[in-house]
Amino acid sequence: MKRVVTSLILLLCSMILFAGPFGLEMGWTYDEIISSGAKKLFGDETLLSVIPVKPHSDLDSYLLLVDEEYGLYSIMAMGEKPFGLSGMLVMDYNDIKDQLIQSYGEPSYSDDTNFEEEDFLDVVDRVENGDKNLSCSWTLDDLHISLMAYMDEDGTQHYSLDYYSSKILDLITARDDAKDASAL
Repeated sequence: MKRVVTSLILLLCSMILFAGPFGLEMGWTYDEIISSGAKKLFGDETLLSVIPVKPHSDLDSYLLLVDEEYGLYSIMAMGEKPFGLSGMLVMDYNDIKDQLIQSYGEPSYSDDTNFEEEDFLDVVDRVENGDKNLSCSWTLDDLHISLMAYMDEDGTQHYSLDYYSSKILDLITARDDAKDASAL
């Protein structure tokens, strides 16, 4: 009996230690998410808000999409800071981006948001005036990641970090398309 209990404890610890973003793993079932230590705030088994085992200090809201057959396929993490300075937004964005670079390598930039060559104060001014959103993304095998930060007109800073599994999303889409086709 002790071996069974010890094995279960080691399995749970390894799930948490080697899990993906925020201590969660794509493909996990609702039960695996909850047993990992994530605290459910509200929602059901397919759409739920949680406090993950490994939250990020700049993000305070985590929304998970879970398919009953294929498991977790999307993590949307968001945060906001009221009445921030645009310089802090740029620094926070760079801190989050640098942490992601350590895990996933260099991102792609969808527009002029790779401002390594740009003067920091020019970037800050453009963000403050609403002329610039900060965004970048990663595509790794079947995992897609996007990071975005912007400031609204009242000075509130917004952060969004999204992860989704294209493989699982493709499986869900194919299944749902087959159901729709058979219903005709």
